[in-house]
Amino acid sequence: MKIVNDYQYWLSEKGTFIEEMESEESLVYDRLKPFFLTISHLTINESFDEDEAYIFSVGFNYLHEKVFEIESYCTNQFSSFTELEDNSIVYNLLCDLEDFKTDFSDMNNDDRENVQDYVDQVERLLLSRECISDVLYQEVITLMNDITEEHGEYLSVTDIFMQIAENYDLI
Repeated sequence: MKIVNDYQYWLSEKGTFIEEMESEESLVYDRLKPFFLTISHLTINESFDEDEAYIFSVGFNYLHEKVFEIESYCTNQFSSFTELEDNSIVYNLLCDLEDFKTDFSDMNNDDRENVQDYVDQVERLLLSRECISDVLYQEVITLMNDITEEHGEYLSVTDIFMQIAENYDLI
């Protein structure tokens, strides 16, 4: 399958960087681990059913995007992956907010603008290498909870892949 070949080629190109993330037992890598485990598991199969092909495609595209983003931060904003990892709580919250904004399509424009304001605020903290305050962290969680209570359920792509990995007994 072409997508499996694309993944294996991408993995060979990014393998050293991914191994660095994994070897540091990083929180940044931990967020991506269910994707890597699921995709690796699926590559073992010689063929996919339609659902597995979709899972593989979504997972690979997400990994590709996030690893590119992490490398960009490490190259352009931070001196190394270790420095980004030192800010992993802020980075992971930023990813959660961006995923929420992108994937939760049921929110209204005001809610979307509020989420974007927090995305901007958290990204500024990340780039200035500041810790997130408990108050700000709680505001973000409260905002996301309020929006989902008002507009319907939300399960992040990371949580979905965690469940998939658990279903395959990979975690």
